[in-house]
Amino acid sequence: MSTRFNLGDAVFFMPRLMIRRPLAGLWVALWAIAPFVAIPLLVVITSDNFAISGSTEAVNIGEPSVGVIIALVAGLLISSTMAYTAWLRFLVRDEVGGLIPLRLAGDEWRLFVTVLVFMLLYFLLAIAFLIPIGLAAAGLSAFSSPSDSGVGMMGVVLFVPLFLCFYAWIVVRLLPMLALSIQTRRIVGVSVWAVTKGVFWPMLGAIVVAYCLTFVFQFVLMIPMAIIGALSAAAVDADGSLAGMSLISVVATGVAIAVMVVVFSMMMAMILGPTAYAVRRHAGTLPEDMVEQSGGAAVSAEAEN
Repeated sequence: MSTRFNLGDAVFFMPRLMIRRPLAGLWVALWAIAPFVAIPLLVVITSDNFAISGSTEAVNIGEPSVGVIIALVAGLLISSTMAYTAWLRFLVRDEVGGLIPLRLAGDEWRLFVTVLVFMLLYFLLAIAFLIPIGLAAAGLSAFSSPSDSGVGMMGVVLFVPLFLCFYAWIVVRLLPMLALSIQTRRIVGVSVWAVTKGVFWPMLGAIVVAYCLTFVFQFVLMIPMAIIGALSAAAVDADGSLAGMSLISVVATGVAIAVMVVVFSMMMAMILGPTAYAVRRHAGTLPEDMVEQSGGAAVSAEAEN
């Protein structure tokens, strides 16, 4: 008997795993976000234009050089690969990956190549989608006068919903490639089609809900971050020194920012949750309490699109 697709489990897959293994999840969250904080800071500090006048004066960064920009982009690209791989190992294989979850090994390289395959497939499918649209537009133009604006408006009205449908289809079909690469320990291509076979609509709903919840939560989280920034700016003296900030306020601000950064990391993982759930459901490796769920939100895996 096939496992049923439960919309609630798919949307909240990451939080449920975090509840099961809170310390492991927090450890992955901390390491997954650390490079995004450390690399830009390191690039700034090692910049030729970096200078500090006195122990409490403001930092003068100056204009970044081309080398600094290249190093920053490369560092963030590598960091993204390691961070997403660390989260997917936790979500798909229930692995933390040792004391330091970040590394550059087989999983990371396979994920990186799989992302390139994803981009290639997206590009080829986009061309296949745009060619008939372009031919239809050319046909409409051939049978209309240049001053007929109604034809152009009709083309826009038809193109926008078609593009949205195409984008939704391609995201649902191809996005599980990343999780499937970690689960199978190989580079993934069109074999990802089987993961969402028969569950396209609940999978689409899970992805949309997860993205919306993440967006709302991050927007709400920006409010205390803005307050902290305003309070910090108010404590800085007119000459740019930090003498107006006490040690307690500096530490409290740092702790608050650290907590919010870790939460941002977990929000990144929540977006990966529905695809990780779909891959584990397809492979039959879901936690026991998520197997054979029933109810209105559950969809049989054998129902074809």
